[in-house]
Amino acid sequence: MGKGDRRHKAPPKGLPELAPIVSGKAHARDRRATNGPKDDPRKVALTARCHHLGIGADRDSRRKVTAPHLGSDLGRVMHMACSQDEAARLWSVWQAWCMAERTYRLRYLGQAGEPKGATIALLPEKMEADTGHTIDTRTPDERDRDSVNTWMRWQGFLGKLPASTLAVVLHQARREDGPTLWADRKPTEHGTLTLDALRLLADIVERETARADRRREAAV
Repeated sequence: MGKGDRRHKAPPKGLPELAPIVSGKAHARDRRATNGPKDDPRKVALTARCHHLGIGADRDSRRKVTAPHLGSDLGRVMHMACSQDEAARLWSVWQAWCMAERTYRLRYLGQAGEPKGATIALLPEKMEADTGHTIDTRTPDERDRDSVNTWMRWQGFLGKLPASTLAVVLHQARREDGPTLWADRKPTEHGTLTLDALRLLADIVERETARADRRREAAV
């Protein structure tokens, strides 16, 4: 047999026949599984919510846990103890307060939550394209004043809680550095206390807002 004869030769006696070599380019091994099907992140998140609530993770259950508040422990406490309408009401108050705190702290205190000094260093304004919503035409100074006024208004609401410890409880839940609110697929004692504090805060917000509206109407 000459050098050019490349016909398949049988292996020596006692050795298994080797499989033919296949081109690596045509069948490259996906060592990191990057070419396989990817899990839908929304489905994964909703399945996790179902597990937290102790319910099955089928399609119908995942559809029922899409409410925004179910992404947090306090929201899960609301889900367990409140009607759908009350949960929506309390979540609206909770989100408004958390946003007021976040806006104030980002503009004046920084991420660490510590004052930067007498000179207030403003964060650069985020540039956004007009998506058809109302454009915020306020100047940076006007936004600063509004964020302070809003934050102070919430301090007033918190100050009207019947006990100062209730405000502490709410701040702990906002910062997520207090006792656990949800464990073993049910509210903890502290979770129930936090929900009661939020209910009181929501009542105060609605009452004081209504009074302010009446005063403005009387002044016109």
